[in-house]
Amino acid sequence: MRSERSAGGVVIRQDETEGIQVLVIKDSHGRWSFPKGRIEVGETAQAAAEREVNEEVGIETLRLIAPLGVSDFWFVDKWEAPGEKVHKTIELFLFETSPGSHGMAQEEERIQRVHWVRPKELRGLVAYRTLKPIIERAITLLHEPQR
Repeated sequence: MRSERSAGGVVIRQDETEGIQVLVIKDSHGRWSFPKGRIEVGETAQAAAEREVNEEVGIETLRLIAPLGVSDFWFVDKWEAPGEKVHKTIELFLFETSPGSHGMAQEEERIQRVHWVRPKELRGLVAYRTLKPIIERAITLLHEPQR
């Protein structure tokens, strides 16, 4: 059994015609999720989240809106040590990027596709149930008056 600490970003852009849109990625398992990855030694969770967004979709300009919380779950490893049980925590952050940012799936990061959706579409799109509370927090924050 081992533990893994990761961080990721829920990235939004605002457009005059489309309104608020949220970036989702189709991951190596063919499921919709958010850019995320391991926190490196000496790196903060926020810095790791920013780095992972850049590595996985090529977006460099990010402004932190708020921390969203932690996703916590167990899984059986299929890549590094097949069959090993892993306890994983992912700290997620809500970021904003410029309206013209598009992002591009980085094949070397095993990202199949990048897509922008309206916040409420996340509920039916993102497959991982441990991300549901994160999605609800993001939707709540995006609809608060100060946004």
